[in-house]
Amino acid sequence: MEPGQTQLPPVMGGGERQQLMEGPNCTNGTNVFMGQSPLGPNCTNGTDVFMGQSPLGPNCTNGTDVFMGQSPLGPNCTNGSDVFMGQSPLGPNCTNGTDVFMGQSPLGPNCTNGSDVFMGQSPLGPNCTNGTDVFMGQSPLGPNCTNGTDVFMGQSPLGPNCTNGTDVFMGQSPLGPNCTNGTDVFMGQSPLGPNCTNGTRRGLWVRSPLGPNCTNGTHMFMGQSPLGPNCTNGTDVFMGPAPPRPKLVLMDTERFFGAKSPPWAQTCSNGYPKCFF
Repeated sequence: MEPGQTQLPPVMGGGERQQLMEGPNCTNGTNVFMGQSPLGPNCTNGTDVFMGQSPLGPNCTNGTDVFMGQSPLGPNCTNGSDVFMGQSPLGPNCTNGTDVFMGQSPLGPNCTNGSDVFMGQSPLGPNCTNGTDVFMGQSPLGPNCTNGTDVFMGQSPLGPNCTNGTDVFMGQSPLGPNCTNGTDVFMGQSPLGPNCTNGTRRGLWVRSPLGPNCTNGTHMFMGQSPLGPNCTNGTDVFMGPAPPRPKLVLMDTERFFGAKSPPWAQTCSNGYPKCFF
């Protein structure tokens, strides 16, 4: 994930689940579509999530633009992460920061270089300008977490000093408090052990259209995916009905959503567990 970008958890919904509009060449961006999207098939370096109506044109390729409500942004915001799920004090020219407001925010209108998301009460002060801080529930974080991506949607075992990792907890997590350099997302029960710190794996199974060669990206599939088996450097999340596959191949960084638990529960660190179902 590039500096200044926010990867929102896939349960944030409210939009209509439809067939994706992306083509097969989106390999370095995080592209999630939960509603109507004006993007064409060549958005390859931006994080573009649309859960509602968006004024963006088809050429936003380097920014994270999510619209779940009314947005004052024009169609040319190409280098900022601007998400509006409620009222925002930001003007139409915030192009280099990630500013999400889903509730009350102490931020002023000039926070342009930080990722600040507020969905509830936040202990952050008004000057957090260089960190990605999302609060959807109770958070043990103090007001000075400025360089990490910390999202809490439930109970978290993390301590207040996780400042350089992307840690999202949407349920029970077996992770210990020291996972600081990996992207660990749990939406239910996870077979991962507490030491998976450099790989991105999910253990909540469903059928995935990905082949066995997706080794360097973050791929969560909860629905239809137009991606082929060689998407190796992007973060792709899908939330709709998933197509069945006769064989499930797991190698390195592939996560699937369902109920079955793999036999490699305690060995997920940075290797290539080969599991066939």
